[in-house]
Amino acid sequence: MILFGFIFLFIGICLGAMTTHFIGPKVSPEKLIAVETAIRYEMYIGLAFLALAGIESKLKFSLNIPFILMLVGALLFVVPIYISAFLEMSGIIIGKSSLFVIPIGGTCLILSWLLLIIKIIKQKTTND
Repeated sequence: MILFGFIFLFIGICLGAMTTHFIGPKVSPEKLIAVETAIRYEMYIGLAFLALAGIESKLKFSLNIPFILMLVGALLFVVPIYISAFLEMSGIIIGKSSLFVIPIGGTCLILSWLLLIIKIIKQKTTND
């Protein structure tokens, strides 16, 4: 989990710099907003991985399923946005229907956090 956190942060920082200096001027304003959103989410998820790794020893449940949901969700959310931006820079515009996996990724992210919340509430009520 720690490794994935650092990888996500590293890629987010690199793509943030590339967006400012290279990608931003070559894509539509709508695509630029989408890329900036993807970078922001990637950074948040990287920080979440590090935070979860930091508290994992205090939890009485496995983080495997929430971690996998978060990882899959992040990849399904950010990667298609990055690919569509790079394609647009190359003059290839893809339709929104080609980006159908993005909401699936978002749903996986939401489910990962919901599962964590439920597990923490269950752990807390068991301890009280």
